Amino acid sequence: MAYLITVIAYLLGSIPTAYIAGRLVKNKDIRTLGDGNMGAQNTFRQFGSRIGFSVGVLDAAKGALAIIIYILIFSHNLTSDLLANSTL
Repeated sequence: MAYLITVIAYLLGSIPTAYIAGRLVKNKDIRTLGDGNMGAQNTFRQFGSRIGFSVGVLDAAKGALAIIIYILIFSHNLTSDLLANSTL
């Protein structure tokens, strides 16, 4: 089951939000602008604060969604799992 969650998290992370936002809003390819990075910072610089901030929030939401899916499937407290498996 852990492998399934890993695949789901990978697929969520592979959604190119900056590329999609650039194509939908400005009809431009973010990979060919600025530093070529498909991140929120390059999107912010090339397309403005509204689109850049939205991309950043959506990127963070993708990570949060992966954690929420984990919690819903396993019905665990994620903090206790992380602390129990830590190597500190």
